[in-house]
Amino acid sequence: MPDDELQSALDLTDTLTTVDLGGRTDHNTDALEKVINAKLEGKRPAPAAEEHAPRAPVVHLQVPR
Repeated sequence: MPDDELQSALDLTDTLTTVDLGGRTDHNTDALEKVINAKLEGKRPAPAAEEHAPRAPVVHLQVPR
């Protein structure tokens, strides 16, 4: 893609974008960079920590109360 077309696409994206995402962090990109860097150093990447949302109580609809 020629540089002028790329710049036009970026300018159009900037013009149409109204949401400021500057304060947000892309955790997926950060995690991917850690995996790539570990592999480049010949190390095994650390396993990802699993995060779970709190579970809601289960309501049994067919059991009389």
